[in-house]
Amino acid sequence: MVVNTLGYDPIWFGVIIVLVAGMGVITQPVGVNVFIMKGQWLLFIFRHEIAYVSDSF
Repeated sequence: MVVNTLGYDPIWFGVIIVLVAGMGVITQPVGVNVFIMKGQWLLFIFRHEIAYVSDSF
């Protein structure tokens, strides 16, 4: 497995990948979830999105 060859723990690698993928779905340039919630006001969505992403770290 490539992850083991590089010296990373596969469990933690999976956790990081899930977190990064989740933030990628939520945050801007793509923000697929923003298009789903387009009935809301965009500034409201992005304001709460920043709070969520900053709490993830």
